[in-house]
Formats: sequence, structure tokens, C-alpha cells
Amino acid sequence: MTQFSSDDCEELEQRQISIDEVRRQIEFLSGPRPVARLVRPATLGDGIHRIPEDRQDELIRRHDSTARAGRFSKFVPASGAASRMFRDLMVSPTVGNDARARFMEHRHRFPFFDDLASCVGAAGSSDAWVHALLDPDQLGLESLPKGLVPFHHGRPEPRTPFDEHLIEAAQTIADADGGCRVHFTVSPEHRTMFLDRLARRGPEFQEIHRCRYDVSFSEQSPATDTIALTPEGDLQRDELGRIVFRPGGHGALIENLSRTEGDLVFVKNIDNVQPDKRRETTVRWKKILGGLGSWLHDRRVEYQTRLQDASTDETNHREVVDFLREWCFIESVLVGDDDKDRRRLQRVLDRPLRVAGVVLNRDEPGGGPFWVRGSAGEDRPQIVETAQMNREDPEQSRQVDGATHFNPVDLVCAVRDAEGRSYDLERFVDPETSIVTEKTVAGHQVRALERPGLWNGAMAGWLTVFVEVPLETFSPVKSVFDLLRPEHQS
Repeated sequence: MTQFSSDDCEELEQRQISIDEVRRQIEFLSGPRPVARLVRPATLGDGIHRIPEDRQDELIRRHDSTARAGRFSKFVPASGAASRMFRDLMVSPTVGNDARARFMEHRHRFPFFDDLASCVGAAGSSDAWVHALLDPDQLGLESLPKGLVPFHHGRPEPRTPFDEHLIEAAQTIADADGGCRVHFTVSPEHRTMFLDRLARRGPEFQEIHRCRYDVSFSEQSPATDTIALTPEGDLQRDELGRIVFRPGGHGALIENLSRTEGDLVFVKNIDNVQPDKRRETTVRWKKILGGLGSWLHDRRVEYQTRLQDASTDETNHREVVDFLREWCFIESVLVGDDDKDRRRLQRVLDRPLRVAGVVLNRDEPGGGPFWVRGSAGEDRPQIVETAQMNREDPEQSRQVDGATHFNPVDLVCAVRDAEGRSYDLERFVDPETSIVTEKTVAGHQVRALERPGLWNGAMAGWLTVFVEVPLETFSPVKSVFDLLRPEHQS
């Protein structure tokens, strides 16, 4: 068993991590790589809903009335660094030269071209342009959080993802008084930069959209950091012998999400934004998802209220079962008229609910909706990330190849119970969906642990409703060259 020094214990105490938790992580990392048991891809009519056109306007109206009542807020994980966006410009000379040639050919199309040109001058070489782009003493985009990198052309200055999320919030969640509650998770070292950006652009957006921003920020707790193991099974330590801790991945933000105000919370990635001319479809479908989330949440509360009455009969129970089967594809709930059936239905309903937009698969990197076999043997629709898939198993690989839809991270989350109290979201995390990754650090291989992802394992115990949304609502930026796509050129 791993022994801990007094310095280890002091470090763990400061981070509010127990020795038992570290031992649990060691045991998890020492075992086989955890993988999901895919039964089949979720498809239209079999795990995924398509909203009929004749119901869309009704849901939009419901969204608007729910927004006016102040029930919506927005949650955006924004702590990611921009360094990966510029990886192609910093790699080996051969690949790097190809990327640099492409960058130079199209440099005038990037929204940061004018600022970059002022650093370099017209006669600068490709190396000079790329150096100015990445150098912290010049434009330094590589060292910024992704949320503050210029993505779109705009006046009086280019728009960042942070800006676009504020504008989208004004167009979707403003209450009757114009209030918009938006929460960003950020890295400690970048919080001041986000505050400065908010102070500079917020008043302008408020005036244009006649809204009033209530923007808050939080950081990932050190208590959610995780360990890594060497090939020998020892804790990874630094040159001073201290345990190396790593951020636990976006799944660690489930604690931050649980503190968000509003009983209905939109969740969306920081880099999935559109400029003004291409936002109409996105806003429409945000409202459709919001209206559906409101309707499902209120229907669930109605059923929970009914089931508190011990005299409810089989007809009432059947209506709840039909609701769960129709919307959540839960087939394992039996129906009867006795008290045991009533309590069972109450337990199934008494959990957070999410409506998750999914788009047709266009070979984007990432996960998607699948039917997954749980530990108790039940099959449930879940979001599964690539790292959870077992491509070495031919049958599992066949299921992956048959996937029709992709997860763009476009969620509406109902996070309060029938009494209006916030759920303890940690209760609904499946710890077995933690992700084990192999990393090379200073030339040494380590086995690192990531907590269950925010929109997959961390929400595994939620009621889940998948809805197909148009591909136009999904325009991620993983590489700087994605900014050349038509959806980001306006």
C-alpha cells in the first residue's frame, strides 16, 4: 500500500483531498482502462427525438415566457487555453512549414489580421508573422484563454467567443427586466482578463440588446484535481518529491454547475459560437430546446406532486411510465397500483433532467449519443466520449462506426427538484466512467486520471432527452484554421 509522508498529508489537507480518495484513484488507475459498454448507436426514434415543425413555434413561445419569468441562466466552461488552436504552427518543420504557408496565404482573412500586421509590417517573413502571433510580448494569442481569442470580424474591434456568448445570452435568456445571468468557469490566472473584457464590451452589448448582464465567474476547485501513476505503479512526483496533481478535466465542473442560479441552465462550449449574420438558426433552436426543457421539467414536477398522494392508482402510474418511455426511452420501469410502484416512480423522476441537442455526424472529433449498458444491466441513452470507446473490440467498433449523430454540447439542464431546491449533482455522477489517459511528461510515461466528463459520466444518472438540432448550430473552433470556415467568415 502506498505510504504518505507528512509533507504529502499537509499538501492533501490544503487541497481538501482525503488519503482515501487518493488511494481510490490509485486503485482505479492500476486496473484495466474503463470503457463504456455500447449496445447500439442512438438514432432517430431510438434514443433521439426530432421536434415536428408544427410544435416548434409553441416551444419557442414557452421558452420566451419562461425566460421572462427569470428561470433561465447560462453556464459556459471557459478555462481552456488557446494553445491547441495554434499547435499546427508550432510543430515539426515539415508540417509547420505547410501550416505556415497556409496561414500566410489566408492571413488577411483572420479577424486579428490588422493587429498582427501592425506588429510585423508589410515586409515581414512567415516566421516573423507567426512569431508575432504567438509571442506574449506581441499579439501572444497562444497564451490567451480560448474565450478571449478574436474569432470574428467586428466593430470597433473583433469579437471573441466571450463576446458572442454574451450576445447569444441577451437574445435567448433575458428576463422581463432584461436581466441575463451568465456564468463562466475560468482559470485563476485569466479571471482579470475576462473582467477587463466584460468592462470594455459589456456596456456596448447591453445598450444594443437592451439587457442587463449579471455575469459571474468561478474556478475549478483544487479538491477535484487528480493524480497520475508511473509505469511502475508509483505516484508521479516532481523533482522535489511532491505529488503531482492535475486538473481533473471538465467533469470537475459539476460542482460549479450545481452552484449556478436558475432552475433551467443552458450549457455550451466556449468555442461553439456564430457571428451575427449566422446566429438566427442557433437562437431559434436554443429557444426550442429551452421550451422543451421547461415543459419536461414542469411535467416531471407535476407527476412528482401527484405521486406524493398515496392514493394514486394504476392509471396515474401508467401516465408517468408512458412519459418516461416516450421522452427518456426508459423501458425498465414497471407499472402497478401498489405503494411500491409509486415509490419506484418517484425515485426515477427525482433526479436532474437534461435536454441535449445532437447534430448529424460530420466526422468531428468527440463523442455522441449511444445506448449504453449500465452496471445493473439496464440500457440507457448516454453521451459517450471517444476515450470511453473500445475500438479494439470489433463489435464495439462496429457500434461506433454506425453512429449517426454527434454531441456538440448544447444542453438545457433542469437542476432543481419539485420543491425548488438545487440537486446535489455529485450524487448522480457515475465514478466508473472516469477516463484514464496515457501521457508523456518530461520524456516519462504516466497514466493520468480524468473525472467523469461533465456532459457524459458526470450526468450519467440524469434523465436525458436527446433532440436533433440543425448542423448550422454547431461551429466549433479547434484549430486556428477553423476560423476560415464559412460559418466564421462574416
